[in-house]
Amino acid sequence: MLIRAARDDDLDAIIELLKDCGLPSDDVLESPIDFVVAVDGGQLAAVVGLERYAEVALLRSVAVAANARGRALARRLCADLLADADAAGCRAVYLLTLDAADFFAPLGFAAVARDTVPQAIRDSAEFSQLCPERALLMCRA
Repeated sequence: MLIRAARDDDLDAIIELLKDCGLPSDDVLESPIDFVVAVDGGQLAAVVGLERYAEVALLRSVAVAANARGRALARRLCADLLADADAAGCRAVYLLTLDAADFFAPLGFAAVARDTVPQAIRDSAEFSQLCPERALLMCRA
């Protein structure tokens, strides 16, 4: 298993995996997302993305291929990406989820009110257009 920063030639596979997992992918090519991927046997096994906006960021696109589940790939990729965000001086990371709050809580995320989110996150396509209003907003400060 190789874990690395995504390359431009990974984008089609990333979009396909996001769609397979029912996650938004419409803005992947236009948004400032840094992706980390897990590659197994030349195939994309998992992906996690981070949209950085100065001192805050939006964690998104946490997806694992069906044949790669059960190996803690999402947890490992999230932990690596969050450590990178911390090292880069990011003071808060936000995310939106419909059904994975229990996965993110052990990583330090807690639910927060939507009206507390910084404007940069509020203006992102993920927050303003792609995720439904019923999605839970979580923050790791």
